[in-house]
Amino acid sequence: MFENLRGFSKRLITPMARGLLAVGLSADAVTSLGLILSFIYLVFIMLHSLPLAIFFMIASAVMDALDGEVARLKGMSGPRGAFLDSTLDRVEDLVYLIGLLLLGYSSVAVTIAVGGSLITSYIRAKAESLGQTMRGRGILERGDRLIIIFIILILTPFEHIVASYLIDVFALLTVITFVQRIFIGYRSIR
Repeated sequence: MFENLRGFSKRLITPMARGLLAVGLSADAVTSLGLILSFIYLVFIMLHSLPLAIFFMIASAVMDALDGEVARLKGMSGPRGAFLDSTLDRVEDLVYLIGLLLLGYSSVAVTIAVGGSLITSYIRAKAESLGQTMRGRGILERGDRLIIIFIILILTPFEHIVASYLIDVFALLTVITFVQRIFIGYRSIR
């Protein structure tokens, strides 16, 4: 859904990535920092400090957007960093969704969202290992999922019921996305 914003976001991300390079951070350090920030998000969820949790979730997501750009600017993009980034992204996805569970949202919907998110990411990785592209395929990519989680967090103190319905929709969309990717991947592999 939000894949078309990549060009716009790149204009914002590149100067920030240059700043991180200027202070000596590597792409792997930025990736690791994103993971650490996601756990801080979870701590603030447990402490019932939603504004700080939201802040750290955003900070974690920004680090995830920056790590690849830091690697590209430094000329260090490669399979090793991509492996670390992709692996830690899955951990972060799980951490963000555990936060929703700790906020008291439906364990069934959150579990389906976790499964749908992880399967969607797995299908992309497997298809790409077979030479197929999955970027932009399916209605709910990782960036879209993060935005929906952010919206749910924002709605939580004000419109808990609306946020609950949004989690149900989110779970459904993750399932639709992985089914779409299965069909797309299967048809494109010869």
